[in-house]
Amino acid sequence: MLPDVRAALHATGLFRIMQPRWAGGLELGHPVLVDVASTLARGCPSTAWIYANMAIHAAMVGYFEPAAQRDIWAPSVDTLVCMSVIWRDGKSRRVPGGYRLSGNWPFCSGISNSEWHMVAAMVEPDATMDRPEARLFLLPADDYAVHDNWHVMGLAGSDSRDVACEDVFVPEYRTLADSATQGREAPGNAINHGAVYRIPMQAAAPPTMASVGLGAAQGILELFVEEASGRTARYTGRGMAGLQSIQIAVAEASARLDTARLVMRGSGEEALAIAVAGGVPDLETRLRWRRNAAFGTALAREAVDILHRHIGGGGLYENKPLARLWRDFHVVTAHIAFNLDVAGSLYGRHMLGLAVNIVP
Repeated sequence: MLPDVRAALHATGLFRIMQPRWAGGLELGHPVLVDVASTLARGCPSTAWIYANMAIHAAMVGYFEPAAQRDIWAPSVDTLVCMSVIWRDGKSRRVPGGYRLSGNWPFCSGISNSEWHMVAAMVEPDATMDRPEARLFLLPADDYAVHDNWHVMGLAGSDSRDVACEDVFVPEYRTLADSATQGREAPGNAINHGAVYRIPMQAAAPPTMASVGLGAAQGILELFVEEASGRTARYTGRGMAGLQSIQIAVAEASARLDTARLVMRGSGEEALAIAVAGGVPDLETRLRWRRNAAFGTALAREAVDILHRHIGGGGLYENKPLARLWRDFHVVTAHIAFNLDVAGSLYGRHMLGLAVNIVP
């Protein structure tokens, strides 16, 4: 993210929409983030991807011990936190006062814009536990190295590089058991009383992050309409806007995007409603939110495919914004969280009475 873009997002307060109030935040919910991230993605999906990650990570930090939150935001409420939650890529062991942590985590989006990093690791069993424990760790920038390996076909500006650390000490208060992120009492609830900090940390994240793909698709639709409105067909000389096939494509694509937005926002609204009522979403609900993220993304992909079939030769040039949006869209929607085969299978297994080997 370019410095002037980051400065503008800080100046508007957008980075802090889900940040705790004590740290200058607004404590707003996931539906608002869907709207903001999708709007930004209409112009630049890379910016929107970093933004959505940083905004939702601010909510996640709100689950940690108050002392850990103060380490991050007491120096500046504009501090940003990156994140990579791939449990098997980190290993840790208990030591007096905390943990020793090592690992190599991929896809750390926005790492160059972050002053802190949240990573996941499995804690080795010791005398206090008989099985590995999933735990999150907060690391200041001095504790990790960044690898220059994000050279990709799209979403290049998301800066989703690998991060590594070796035998770093992390004090106990800067860690959080995964069990404390599942909608139960988290340590951060001592100072953060908003409903957004009582939602299972990762359950409502997929529909929120999927909004970046939605916004990119909306941007493609807008550019398609602009292009078609001013173009004539090279061979026939007819105005593109007058072709019924173009008109129907616009209608079908926009209907899919409208539906996708309702699906994505609906998951966030339901998550907030459950938290406000003091409840915890059951497994079926969490799996449905994950299904919704993937289904909404599938609708957006259908919309983009419909438009691409009608774009014609004039829409294929690399120097046009449409080409960048198209590449960025397909990189965003390749994320495993938005794969309908995976999410659909999990939801279907549960509804059919079969075991599900993942807790979203």
